[in-house]
Amino acid sequence: MAKRGLRGRVVALHLGTQALEFRRWPLHRFVEFAEHARVQTRDNMTVLLTGNVAERDLVRTFICNYSGTAIDATEAKSVEQTAALLKRCDLLVSNDTGIMHVGAAIGTPTVGLFGPNSPKHWAPVGSRATYVYQTQLPCSPCLNLYANRWPLECANSDTARCMHDIEVDAVMRAARNVIRGNWLYGN
Repeated sequence: MAKRGLRGRVVALHLGTQALEFRRWPLHRFVEFAEHARVQTRDNMTVLLTGNVAERDLVRTFICNYSGTAIDATEAKSVEQTAALLKRCDLLVSNDTGIMHVGAAIGTPTVGLFGPNSPKHWAPVGSRATYVYQTQLPCSPCLNLYANRWPLECANSDTARCMHDIEVDAVMRAARNVIRGNWLYGN
């Protein structure tokens, strides 16, 4: 990723969750969030898309559906390189992954998205970190590492319903609570 590609506010999005698709916020919601943020910044924003090589198709699909500037940062070869990129970001919105924790730990304003896992134990930690957990489904949270319950697929007939319950407006409100300044308010 070239530094010259970054302009304005930099919003990192971590779209993937490795192979556990039911833990992902729908891609079209990430696009909708980014479009809304782009409007708020008067198109003075770059989206930085983190992930690994296996998540490149998600990143490419996002780029094809997003009308603003987006950079594929999946070529980062290590957690340290990804952390260096996140350090330059004004915001990180991530599914419940290790990258979410890395962003929060280095002080990047971070919003974690939860459905199958409980934010009670796994929310990002820090003064500029928060989470969104909106579902009321009785099957959520279905992941429980303490009880060694780690399903490989969603048991709900409406797969990933708990992640679909997360609304873009809720993520925007959470982001506004952790960012520095008022740049997401569209003065």
